[in-house]
Amino acid sequence: PKVKNRHRRALPFLQAGNPVKQDQVGTLSTAEAAAAALYIAGHREQALSILSAFGWGKHFLELNEALLERYSHCKDSSDVVRVQEAELERRWRGTRNPPSVLDGI
Repeated sequence: PKVKNRHRRALPFLQAGNPVKQDQVGTLSTAEAAAAALYIAGHREQALSILSAFGWGKHFLELNEALLERYSHCKDSSDVVRVQEAELERRWRGTRNPPSVLDGI
């Protein structure tokens, strides 16, 4: 059965770390999505617990930890969009240094 939800939500830009969709954007496993949501919502230990159950969990965290930190400091969805847009712009420019956790917030 389909779950009816009037309040749709989406996770911001993140890269998959699982071996099936490794390094792809926006195609997270259920465990990655749950861990990301928990991390962003301030439940870092629970997120790490989920990721520790998978051999690739550490890789997902390595790929996304700076962004997860930045997203977790956002006050609202407009902040999340700004962080996401800054990250996409940084990647398009080919910059290697991730922005500071609080830049743009």
